[in-house]
Amino acid sequence: MTPPRKVDVYLDWAFAALLLLCAMMALLLAATTARLPMQFDYEEGNIVNAGLRITQGQTPYPAPGSWPIVLNPYGPIPYLLTALLVKWFGVGFFAPRMVTLLCGVGITLLIGFLIRRFGGSVAVSILFACVFLSVASIRNWLLTCRVDWLALLFSFGGLAACVFWEKRWYVAALLFSAALFVKYSLVAAPLACGIWLVTRKDWKTLLRITAGSAVLCGLAFWITQSWSGGNFAFHQFGTHPDPYIFAQCVKFMKDRIAAIPLPFGMAVVAVAVSLTRRRVALPVIYFLTSTVGALTLGKAGSNTNHLIEWTAAVCWCAGYGWQALEAWLLEKKLAIARALAMTAVAATAVLAFATYRLPMEERTSCGPAYAFLKSHGDKVLTDSVGALLATQKPVLVSNPFVYAQLVSYGGWTDTEVKRRVLAKEFDVILLRDQIGAYPPNIRFTGEALRAIRQNYHEGAAFECFDSGFAYVPNP
Repeated sequence: MTPPRKVDVYLDWAFAALLLLCAMMALLLAATTARLPMQFDYEEGNIVNAGLRITQGQTPYPAPGSWPIVLNPYGPIPYLLTALLVKWFGVGFFAPRMVTLLCGVGITLLIGFLIRRFGGSVAVSILFACVFLSVASIRNWLLTCRVDWLALLFSFGGLAACVFWEKRWYVAALLFSAALFVKYSLVAAPLACGIWLVTRKDWKTLLRITAGSAVLCGLAFWITQSWSGGNFAFHQFGTHPDPYIFAQCVKFMKDRIAAIPLPFGMAVVAVAVSLTRRRVALPVIYFLTSTVGALTLGKAGSNTNHLIEWTAAVCWCAGYGWQALEAWLLEKKLAIARALAMTAVAATAVLAFATYRLPMEERTSCGPAYAFLKSHGDKVLTDSVGALLATQKPVLVSNPFVYAQLVSYGGWTDTEVKRRVLAKEFDVILLRDQIGAYPPNIRFTGEALRAIRQNYHEGAAFECFDSGFAYVPNP
């Protein structure tokens, strides 16, 4: 391979330093924003409420159909960790969000280390790792308390263990198992590791990791099922009856490719080169398995958080694919094209960093909403569980989205909520949108929304994200 010119090496380091500075500023903004005492994402309140329940001696997985309605569809690890944070720091979002931030830093570092391990220079490793943090959607999710980040850190850590500690197979088995007991849909990394071991004909390590993971998962499932009184299995596997919408999956994927077209193109180059040479490296395998894993985007309740792993895989595979692209350009005496390609990657990342805006920056005045809740009784129905936690109100319906999907597609009835609405038992109903514009069968069923419209009227409106409109009973 023709070595790059010194000027190209200097250029790589200049871009790497610039993107590293941008990434650090992005992390600082996320840490500052995390202090806002409001719910940024629908799931944040549900996660913190699950942790609070554990500190009160309750299970996050109560019997289905009981009142209050509590539905927690993730594994026990994030809920137990949140309970620990609630015990140490009190009920709030800042500490759980800092866990997300630390996970984001860890994942970014692992991307860089793995690019370096598979032949990338230090500068190129830094550059493509920082591209991960430049994506606006990634930065949005980095603000929130979401289980995806912890699951991906474990999952990516398992891949790193396979690469750096090949003889310590039990580390990979433990990390992969932990990832599955955060969010069981993150199977792309263990699958990639397994395929990679097959291509290397390392049957002994494959058997050890597979058997070790199976034993750990079986033991963890038995313990959690016993702890929950036999309800964990339903919460884990029975709370996703919502339909699959392939067009939604395609739209999200197209939007993400449009956000990182050059890294995605380089990842595709890596796939093409691997197929041509009939030698598939781990970053290529992971890119392919995570692409299959990203098909979960099509579930009705899915959002771009399902693309966090895929974006990380693209950045790793792009850093790996850059080597083949760079070698070809230098071989063809296209040093200028090489410099332009790297400049384009860096420039698009810097532009993404510079143009980023907080998604909820105009709706952060939640003080009036919280004051309203505090003065209007304890019985509150809302799709903003975080607002209840911030005002120390009891949570009567945790995860109304899952509940609405179970009613719409899972054979449940809406009796528990609708009866209380018709009887005007709720002192306040706090909604994200105005009742007339609220989409049915998303977080509340159409019948529940009609009952609210007939028996409640708007009492106040707020500039608070996810807590925009308060309804009080009709006289």
